[in-house]
Amino acid sequence: MSLGGGFVQYSQAALRQVLRPEPQDSRLAESPQASVTAPAPTPTASPEVAATSAKARGGSGSPAIRANPFAGAKLFVDSNNPARRQISEWSASRPGDAALMRKIGDQSVGIWLGDWYGNVGSATSQWIGQARAQGALPVFILYNIPIRDCGSYSAGGASSPSAYQQWVQAIAQASRGTKTVFVLEPDALAGWDCLSAAQQQEHAAVLRYAIDALSADSNHYVYLDAGNARWHPASVMAERIKRVGLSGLQGVSLNVSNFLTTAESQAYGQQISSQTSGLKVVIDTSRNGRGPAPDLAWCNPADRGLGLPPSAQNGRPVDAYLWLKYPGESDGACNGAPASGEWWADYALGLASRAAF
Repeated sequence: MSLGGGFVQYSQAALRQVLRPEPQDSRLAESPQASVTAPAPTPTASPEVAATSAKARGGSGSPAIRANPFAGAKLFVDSNNPARRQISEWSASRPGDAALMRKIGDQSVGIWLGDWYGNVGSATSQWIGQARAQGALPVFILYNIPIRDCGSYSAGGASSPSAYQQWVQAIAQASRGTKTVFVLEPDALAGWDCLSAAQQQEHAAVLRYAIDALSADSNHYVYLDAGNARWHPASVMAERIKRVGLSGLQGVSLNVSNFLTTAESQAYGQQISSQTSGLKVVIDTSRNGRGPAPDLAWCNPADRGLGLPPSAQNGRPVDAYLWLKYPGESDGACNGAPASGEWWADYALGLASRAAF
């Protein structure tokens, strides 16, 4: 993710190997959870119908704000997450540290979907199977827009708009009939200043397509990423969101992979909401328990702490605090850390020891 926005950079090799398992991963393929019979889906329009609808509606309209999807919901927890593996490794030799690591391992963290999956539809289905087995709500972060991160640290993404549309369709089909939350494309709007006017229009169009394809299912809730409170004025982000279009949106996401305080993010979200017909907000609180580093350092800054655990909020305008960045995954090879995206147990332990809870 972009340095200018203060976000974490991920190497794609690290993402494929560490951040999210491949769909062929035996932990998923052989999991009995993945074979649980799904409930009968609620009839909805197909992604293809949604695409036609997108062309007909354009980006205009009012947001599709409904009751808070997080209210009363249990959030999905990956039973084989990095912190839980670390707990198992330390249980005998470092029981105190293992217990502290549970502050991370027991929490729900969003599932990132990107070009590191060979078959994103299969991967989505398997994650949803595990969530259903828990009776839990899955939260997916889509991160595959063409010209991702303007070709910088997190370069990659779909090869073309049509490839992106097909990729989104696969996710929409795999999640049909299941209550699911989607966070769309961290950095895509806040970081598009490097793009030409034509490329910005392309970004807006593919985001519009994704919103329509996903929100065609009444079980789906879509939040479009709006950067963070130190990146652009709220008025700038509100105009970009309206350029994509408000229809089909439940809200926006803020502070993804960042360290800004919840209070600052909430105030910023209120400004955006007031300029976008009342869009709701979700805030990444995974590592903001002590706020940002004094110099706003983004790469594994010292003395940071876990923020408040994921939880539903009152919807005025915040629907939920979420953990979208996985605490303990390196921001990059700085301050003695491994490559970006790799698990760094010592840093994770430090975050847990300074947690806000």
